[in-house]
Amino acid sequence: LPIYLLAASKLNPNDPFIKANKQIVDEEDDPRAGITRRLEQREAEPNDIPNLLRLGELYVKTKDTIRAEECFTTAIQSDPSNWVAVQTAAGFYAGIGRRADAEGVLRAYEARAEGIEKAGVYFALARLAEKLSDYKAAYERLREARQVVDRKSVV
Repeated sequence: LPIYLLAASKLNPNDPFIKANKQIVDEEDDPRAGITRRLEQREAEPNDIPNLLRLGELYVKTKDTIRAEECFTTAIQSDPSNWVAVQTAAGFYAGIGRRADAEGVLRAYEARAEGIEKAGVYFALARLAEKLSDYKAAYERLREARQVVDRKSVV
């Protein structure tokens, strides 16, 4: 979203959505200032998941992976069923080459997921494997997703 907001803000800076999300655009220009603002917000609302996720993204931009990981972990601990937090954390781990951690976050969600949600986990695992050129694993995860979808469409 930040990349799209940045591009959209250049095309149409007066758009109401852009104005409402100006903070995100500003954070792209100055991540450290964004971190300062987001830390203040975190003190007021420590379990605000969108804020934690954005703070983690800003830490990634400043190459502070330790603090980024703490933000993503806290977000998931605050709400283990938050799919956006799970996907963001998995993407973070994949981006720093920690495949086992990325898979672990997704598998932990899978253990709580029911029905069609499991297919989403398998698709995410397939995308992760594909990014890492592990096409055999990607195929297996897609096969698992298909089995879940097929079972749901029979019911």
